[in-house]
Amino acid sequence: MTARSSPLHERIHYPGGAWEHSHPDRIAANARLYGLNPAPVERCRVLELGCGAGGNLIPMACGLPDARFLGIELATRPVAIGRGLAAALGLSNFELQQRDVLDLPADLGEFDYIIAHGVYSWVPAPVRDALMSVFARHLAPQGIAYLNFNALPGGHLRRLVRDMMKFRLAVFDDPEAHGEDAVRFLRLVTGAQPEGSPYRRILEEELGRIGHNPVGVLFHDDLVPHHQAFHFRRVVEHAAEHGLQYLCEARPADVHPGRYPGPIRAALHRFGGGRIAREQCFDFLVCQMYRCSLFCREGIALAPVGDLDGMRGLRAASPVRPATAPADLTDGIAVTFHAPDGADLHLDDSAAKAALEILAERWPASVGAEMLFRDARKRSGRPGGPTRLERREFAGFLATNHATGFVDLHTWEPPLATAVSDRPVASALSRIEIERTARITSLRHRQVEIDDPIAAAVLARLDGTRDLAALHEDVSRELPAGSVARRHIEAALAGLAHHCLLEG
Repeated sequence: MTARSSPLHERIHYPGGAWEHSHPDRIAANARLYGLNPAPVERCRVLELGCGAGGNLIPMACGLPDARFLGIELATRPVAIGRGLAAALGLSNFELQQRDVLDLPADLGEFDYIIAHGVYSWVPAPVRDALMSVFARHLAPQGIAYLNFNALPGGHLRRLVRDMMKFRLAVFDDPEAHGEDAVRFLRLVTGAQPEGSPYRRILEEELGRIGHNPVGVLFHDDLVPHHQAFHFRRVVEHAAEHGLQYLCEARPADVHPGRYPGPIRAALHRFGGGRIAREQCFDFLVCQMYRCSLFCREGIALAPVGDLDGMRGLRAASPVRPATAPADLTDGIAVTFHAPDGADLHLDDSAAKAALEILAERWPASVGAEMLFRDARKRSGRPGGPTRLERREFAGFLATNHATGFVDLHTWEPPLATAVSDRPVASALSRIEIERTARITSLRHRQVEIDDPIAAAVLARLDGTRDLAALHEDVSRELPAGSVARRHIEAALAGLAHHCLLEG
């Protein structure tokens, strides 16, 4: 038995779900930026270790019918749940095996992408070593491994509240039945601190992280028996012991200095050392708590993309919007773009501004990098043919804004709708999910919270057989009389399209 499949794991169901940056498409896009040639996601082979009920893997299998997906999970209950969902969806490219990571067969096969989410920091040392061994044995030559873990020094703060909650639960004969008591105790300690004190601010931030989570998440993320955070450098060294090298972060905005205040950037600039040492220094500067890191085989030369030719095949998408529309595309005139997370981006280059304006109009669809460059030049009125310098600068613009989280880069486009059709369709998976939970998996592999009862009722009926009038009639029968107008249905459909939940 591993700690990942302790009796706790059998009794308390971990809800799991889609982890956007573990999708092969997102992994492949990041790898391409460092010169790798990863397998095309449409026909890739994916292995997930400690996959639970397949909440991350099953949506991938739905969206990539010609790819192959294998999930490994030791606990009985999540395996049964995952197999049941896969059967309901009629998936033939997905398999969920009940196995121990410590005892996987040598002939498991070769995989282009291997995922271990929520395992490394939550299991004992032999299982961590087994994870790295699986990466080393089963990665394809250009394969990429995804590994998330709790990082130091921020992990010390998580340990602080974990110890408090475990202290409280120690008084109960059945601690698993009293998860809410542990959170209430943490709130009591927090409320006793002076307003604005450093200690109170730390506790409030941790309460914000765990306070809204269901009990399954609390026990498996914070109160599992084995729980350890690691310095980034130590994880990289552990990977190197197994013939693996660090590639980059799956969520590059987590570690990009451009997302942090000037003093952080200045301090990092003054620090010497190689890439790994600098990233470790960065973690100290920002009190890093969490990393989602990508690894590949040793010996692969890593080289960042230097021009637009290196981005051939990549696609860009972005939901950012200009503060004032239409944007002023005059060179040298600064325009502010707002991102959904509240961050702002300020640009004065005409082609860059035009590119973001085009992506905003096309959202949620993506645009090929080469086409985006051509259309942005045309919209901004750039004369003549493009120079090599322009192409290099535009590639740098895309790469930098991908790294800072303002632009998403993709290698693949799911069959999503950018406008509402006469008889709109949502995926079979999302229609099943909305009957069970408010958290739905989008076609972009994001978790979307549907907290509007009208939108939820509409989504459940989007099997392609109903037009707007039929949807209005059906939803009106379900919800209180007079509470649903046609405009509410139209608004719900527009919102579902914006969040990549409608198929094209």
